[in-house]
This record gives sequence, C-alpha cells and structure tokens, in this order.
Amino acid sequence: MANNMTIEQLAEMIQKTMASKEDLNMMASKEDLNMMASKEDLNMMASKEDLKPLARKEDVEVLRKDMNARLDYLDARVGRIEADIHELRDEVVYRHEFEDVLGRVKYLERKLGIESGV
Repeated sequence: MANNMTIEQLAEMIQKTMASKEDLNMMASKEDLNMMASKEDLNMMASKEDLKPLARKEDVEVLRKDMNARLDYLDARVGRIEADIHELRDEVVYRHEFEDVLGRVKYLERKLGIESGV
C-alpha cells in the first residue's frame, strides 16, 4: 500500500530534518578547524598500531582483581598483627612497674639478709 503524502506533510518532514540557518551559523568553519589541529599535530597522534601494546580493558580488569585479592590478603595479615599486638600489650611489664618490683625485691633481700648477685 502506497502512503499518499501531501505537500504540507512533505514540507513539515523536510523542515524537521534539515538544518536551520542558526544551526549552520553555529557550525565550525574551515578556519576554525585549521586552528584546532594542524597536519603535523595529526601526524603526531597515536595510531591504532601505536596503541596495541597498551593495556586493554580486559588486562586492567585482571590486574584489578589480582590487586583486590592481594589487598584482601594484606588486610587479613594486618588484622592478625593488630590482634597479636593487642595480646602482647596485655603481657608487657612497663619500665616503672619493673623498677618498682625490683626495688621491693631488693628491700626484701636486705630485710631477710639475702646477698644479691647484683
């Protein structure tokens, strides 16, 4: 079935799809484009061949997964170290406590007549 289109419908369709004068005025001119990049600039840009040795998305994703696994491992180790340090702090005798006990031992040795090796 052929769709009969009126001249008004055709004019409306053309007006919707064609650029207006305002649109054309907003477009860059040859001079604008020449100011953006010269032929030398374009020749210095990387080609597809130049980019092939660089990492691809898949490479980066594999690296990200590996780094996340390593970070998880390191996080677990740091957690274990923190627990060990906390446990050691409970068993540490601080210097002033040690000197206090040493003074008490010396006092008891004198009172009991024990000759100290120190």
